[in-house]
Amino acid sequence: MKYMPKVELDAFLDGINYERFAIKRILKYYHEMGLFGMVLRIDGEVMGFTVGERTNETTATILIEKTEFDILGSAQFIFREFCKLLKTHYGSLYINAGDDMGFENLKKVKLSYRPAKLLPKYSIYQKN
Repeated sequence: MKYMPKVELDAFLDGINYERFAIKRILKYYHEMGLFGMVLRIDGEVMGFTVGERTNETTATILIEKTEFDILGSAQFIFREFCKLLKTHYGSLYINAGDDMGFENLKKVKLSYRPAKLLPKYSIYQKN
């Protein structure tokens, strides 16, 4: 967070709260939703996890990916290994790694994976 522009900090912190809520729901309904996941353990300790699902016949989506920031390369490792598992488990040709949530640093990372294509993002909001 120390490298993040102050303008983005509030949005980032709000996003973390929403994400925590979403992670709790994903873990609670993991089996009912037919999700597939992977845990990264180092010396017996959980240092990261990721969860995905089959989107259609050719595509799987990574819903969440979390790793310890202090362990360099852990995010790249879990992403690569999980993509291999999604291909094997679902036969996926494409992996939807999600959007960058408007964060330039995340955009750089996701573009570094050389995506086959970029699609527009849509948000749906419920009227109050």
